[in-house]
Amino acid sequence: MIPRDTSYRLAASSEDYRAAKALLAQRGWERSRLAWPTILARRGDRAVGVMGTTSTKDDPRVPADYAGMILAGPLAVDRVVARPAFVVLRLMDAYDGLMQQAGVQGFLFYVDQANHSWIRWLSKTGVGPFAAKEG
Repeated sequence: MIPRDTSYRLAASSEDYRAAKALLAQRGWERSRLAWPTILARRGDRAVGVMGTTSTKDDPRVPADYAGMILAGPLAVDRVVARPAFVVLRLMDAYDGLMQQAGVQGFLFYVDQANHSWIRWLSKTGVGPFAAKEG
């Protein structure tokens, strides 16, 4: 499997969502509920990346401040990917492009405060927090 063989597309079938959920479970996101849109990165028959949308409606894990907003994520890349940053960037680009085509002018992306490597990586790209909550 090589990067040029990776396809990025909108998850459309129950098989796509099962593959996305399996990848998320592998990366420790067992309880994630996915809403539309969910972008799947595939190499052959294997899902190697996923960027979903968290349903903020009626989800007790989502702070009331964010209820009804579009919350991008979770985002996960399979451990077999040698350079996950490239898959992450392409997933984010595909997600952003789809949202623009849908007429969405903005969305939020959740990053757990305990995930220091993600926060460091995002700060290098010039992305900062919209809001932060402790706890």
